[in-house]
Amino acid sequence: MTAFSEAWALLKMPLYEISDTGRERDGREWQQWNMNEGEENRQHQKNAFFPDLMGDENTNGVPFAPNIGMGDKMWISQDDMARGAASLDYDTGQLRIHHFEMGTPVRGQGQSEKYLKEMIDELTRHAHEDDEDINVNAHATRVEQYTADFWDKMVNRGLIHSASRRSNPRVTPDGKHFAPLIGSDKLKPTSLFGGME
Repeated sequence: MTAFSEAWALLKMPLYEISDTGRERDGREWQQWNMNEGEENRQHQKNAFFPDLMGDENTNGVPFAPNIGMGDKMWISQDDMARGAASLDYDTGQLRIHHFEMGTPVRGQGQSEKYLKEMIDELTRHAHEDDEDINVNAHATRVEQYTADFWDKMVNRGLIHSASRRSNPRVTPDGKHFAPLIGSDKLKPTSLFGGME
């Protein structure tokens, strides 16, 4: 046997040998996953949801996880078709929603407002469990330009207080006014959402 054929055999050698039962690998016992049909369908639905959202052409392939920081609240809808992340400032009551997305099967069906309201209500309920006197006010932050119209519409409908491309609501240096819309510099008093004065 030549040196090349020995090296080639070593290179092509499997990483582990599967026994006849398929249950023992590397000396450890492995259990087969036995998933019922309902759970398998739910997992299939979730798997259809995430791959095209975790890094699509609109986000330049940027995945969901790096936008999550310490203290952020994660949220997934009851039907697993929407998810998001927000940070809550207990001093000001600002719920800064910096990630919100819907699964492909429910996109374009006019359900985004329903899912966003579900997210805000659930995160507000959790905030009240921690501090019952907190006045929670929702803001969309780190908004991508291609979604600005959606977030401005949510501000106009009263679901959130403001939308901003920054990591915080756009507030004047004196802290007395804020710009609620991305596409406008029209100001409103911060007293409308409390906790900022």
